[in-house]
Amino acid sequence: QIPNYFKYYWTPLIGHKAASVYEMILSFAHGNSDTCHPSLNRLCAHLGMDRRELIGREHQFRITGRGIQKYLKQGTLEILQDHGLLFIEVGGRDIHTRSYTFKILKNPPLLVPEQFSRLPKLLQESHQRLIERCEADRVKLSGFLPELFQSSEKSRDMEIWIEELELDPTYRGYTQIPNYFKHYWTPFIGHKAASVYEMILSFAHGDKDACYPSLSRLGAHLGMSYSELAGRKRKIRKGREIKEYHEQGMLEILQEHGLLFIEARSNSSNGRSYVFKILKSPPLLASEQLSGLPKPVQESHQKLMERCRDDLERLVHKASTGGVVSV
Repeated sequence: QIPNYFKYYWTPLIGHKAASVYEMILSFAHGNSDTCHPSLNRLCAHLGMDRRELIGREHQFRITGRGIQKYLKQGTLEILQDHGLLFIEVGGRDIHTRSYTFKILKNPPLLVPEQFSRLPKLLQESHQRLIERCEADRVKLSGFLPELFQSSEKSRDMEIWIEELELDPTYRGYTQIPNYFKHYWTPFIGHKAASVYEMILSFAHGDKDACYPSLSRLGAHLGMSYSELAGRKRKIRKGREIKEYHEQGMLEILQEHGLLFIEARSNSSNGRSYVFKILKSPPLLASEQLSGLPKPVQESHQKLMERCRDDLERLVHKASTGGVVSV
């Protein structure tokens, strides 16, 4: 489960790339545990990133009259550490025996004013409305509590409302993302397209598979431009000839693989709007798709299939011999 507060407000603050790394590490911290031990190679394979994107790298550029200047570009792991979302313990004596223990903050806190001020205006307004809704519910609840405790005939509807009520904005809503998607579809379609899929999924509440976020809203939450989402025309020079080609947007990639269906609608007041119908449980990758994954991910997928097959055989055996079957 990914807190919607993280997806909507932390993602644009730290960037979709760092957010993808956070969510991938979170998928390895099973149950109530906040600790996991994936290797950097495994993270890179599942995310489609290289090690330098995780741990940082030194860049250099030439300034006329000043020679070559160098600077260190932060890795995504460093970004997560700087914001207190991740704590890393490095073990091993050298690069060949090095191991990592990741302790992840499963429920990121409210953004502080300085962080909040760095969000796009659209998200600042959205964040303010969220805080106001939580405060209004708090006031409403304080008025109901005396009545609830004094009444001998408690309203079941009121009890259900109180049980479902969440006054802390950071706990208000979660998005269920299958680990199969994170571990196998993400390296297949790329972490950028996967981020778009997961963001749209977060808007499809409950049992619904359709939602209506605008492209400007998606772009603000993800820190992506319109052309990154919808695609754009690019030009490339080959000798004296300039050729034009279409660079796929993330939405086109998701449509191409059957993960998303988009219906464009004309709106007289706001121009074009979109209805997104999302496939909430992506299917198993086909053999052709699997063949394009990094070898460690292919091996991990094969082990998963074998475990599922063994569990099914064990289940069938118990049922056929009259044993107690627990699912």
